[in-house]
Amino acid sequence: MKRVLPKIAFSMTISRIGKIKNTELFSDSPLSIEKLSLEEHHYNKSFILSVEANKTFTLLSPEGAFVNGHLGDSISIGSSRLYINLNQAALTKKTDLKWIDKFELRFLNEEMQYTEILKNLEVNSVEKDVPVIRISYKSNHPEKSAMLPNMLAEAYIEDYVETKYGAANVTVEFLDERIKEMSQKLSCAEEAILNYRIENNITNIRQETETDLRKVSQLKIQQTNLKMNLDAIKDLESYMEKGKENFLELAPNFEAFTDLLSTEMIKKIKQLQAEKKDLLLEYTPTSEKLK
Repeated sequence: MKRVLPKIAFSMTISRIGKIKNTELFSDSPLSIEKLSLEEHHYNKSFILSVEANKTFTLLSPEGAFVNGHLGDSISIGSSRLYINLNQAALTKKTDLKWIDKFELRFLNEEMQYTEILKNLEVNSVEKDVPVIRISYKSNHPEKSAMLPNMLAEAYIEDYVETKYGAANVTVEFLDERIKEMSQKLSCAEEAILNYRIENNITNIRQETETDLRKVSQLKIQQTNLKMNLDAIKDLESYMEKGKENFLELAPNFEAFTDLLSTEMIKKIKQLQAEKKDLLLEYTPTSEKLK
C-alpha cells in the first residue's frame, strides 16, 4: 500500500450532486481541483461547489462560509487554499460533459485514504492448493475499482521480484567473497607447503591440499547453480512474453529450476486457451463467454 498510495489520485473525491443521489466522478470530472494547502480540520469534510455559466463559482465551506471565485483562480478559506479550473483533458475527450452544476468535494489525508481503501479491499485465495490470490475493490466509480487492484498486484509482484533478486544477489556476493577468501588461504597454504617441500625435499603434497580444493570446488558449483537458476527464470519470462498471444504452442522447459507458481500459472493459461479454442466452435469472438 505504501508503494501504491502515491501513484493513485485518491486524496480527493468529487461527486456531482443530483436530485436523488450523488454520482462520484474521477478522470471523467469536468473540473480540475488542486489542493494547494489544507487545514487539518478540513479533511474528510464536505465542500459544496456551485459553478455558473459565466465561469464563476461559489464554494460553501464545512463551517458554512461562502467564497466566490472565477474558474482558473485560487481561493482561500482560512489557511486552506484551493485551485479550481476546468478539466480540459476530460472536456476534450467528452464534449458533452456538464460543468455548470453543483458538486461535492472531500479531501482525505494519508491515514484516511488507508482506512477508506482497506474498508473496501478484499484479498483471498483462488484455490487452497494453488499459490494465486484474487484482489477485489469496491468503489462507486468503476475506474477506481479496476485501478487499485491492478496497481496493488503490480506493486506486490515488483516487491516480490526485488526481494527474490536481492536475496539471490546477496547470496552470490557472499559466495564471491568466500571464494576470494578461500583463494587467498589456498595461496598462502600453497606457498607455505612449497617452502616446506623445498626445505625438506618433499615432492608429494596431494593429500594435504585435497580438502581445501574440494571446498573451493563445492562453492563454485553452488555459485554456478544459482546463476543458472536466475538465467532460467529470465529466459522463461522472456519466452512467455513473446508467445503470450498463443500459449497453446508454448512448451517451456522447467528442468533448470523448480518453481511451483510458474508451473501452475502456465498450466492454467494453457487450460483457458484450450477452453477458448473449443468455445470458438460454438460462439462468436464477441460473445460474453469468450470475453
